[in-house]
Amino acid sequence: MKKVSFYFVLVFLFTITFFSCSNSKSNESSNFICLVDFSKSIPPSTLDWYREVIKNNIIANLGAKDRVTVLPIDYGSQTSSSEIFVADLQKQSFRKQFDSPLQQDIIAKRRLKIYIDSIEVLFDSAFNKAKVERSKYSQGTDIIGGFTQANKYFTPGQNNMMVAFTDMIQETEQLDLYKSLSSEKDINILLKKAPIPNFNKFDVFIMTGEQPKIKIEKYELLKKFWQTYFSKTNLNLIQYESGGENILVNKINSYKSNKDN
Repeated sequence: MKKVSFYFVLVFLFTITFFSCSNSKSNESSNFICLVDFSKSIPPSTLDWYREVIKNNIIANLGAKDRVTVLPIDYGSQTSSSEIFVADLQKQSFRKQFDSPLQQDIIAKRRLKIYIDSIEVLFDSAFNKAKVERSKYSQGTDIIGGFTQANKYFTPGQNNMMVAFTDMIQETEQLDLYKSLSSEKDINILLKKAPIPNFNKFDVFIMTGEQPKIKIEKYELLKKFWQTYFSKTNLNLIQYESGGENILVNKINSYKSNKDN
């Protein structure tokens, strides 16, 4: 009887250990998809703010196994999408075979910091280039098309986050929130026109930045529309605000904490 009990204890401990290891490995890296609105409705100062948040709050906080991809939101979000910037840190080696074991972590962090500094420069250049190249698609805004394109970059087994930098005014032939959303009564009517693709499970941040041309009433209507929209999808809306950089960074750091646990 004692041998049987001992056997089951061993099986139980093995099962716990196996699943603990599996869970820890499932979130070793984070996948960040940044969507940037280049349509003409975005003030130049707000577009510059978008760039700085991506650089100083997302790229600057990347871990050694993380990936960031920047995609456009405009009239060609889905039909003429292009990768504005991509950095896959998993392809880099921040630990070398002959590093001193006592200083391996310190040296690896130093190499990571140097690499991140270098890609921040590349990102600035790529972003400025995109401002010029995407101007031909600035006459409308296909936000849902942007989400649909970003959905293709979902990576199973990673922390997947989508950060949309946009005023959230969809302006397409199928759905025009600028012209058609004027009261709460319009929300359900417009939701019926809104395509709802089979999205993967992303954490989602909406960061509008300052939008001086959008009245507070319109801002709140847009927010209610999109909150209802997201509730019908797999997208986990964490924040919808004009700013909130601290909340964004805290969420990024929480992914790192999960890796350590």
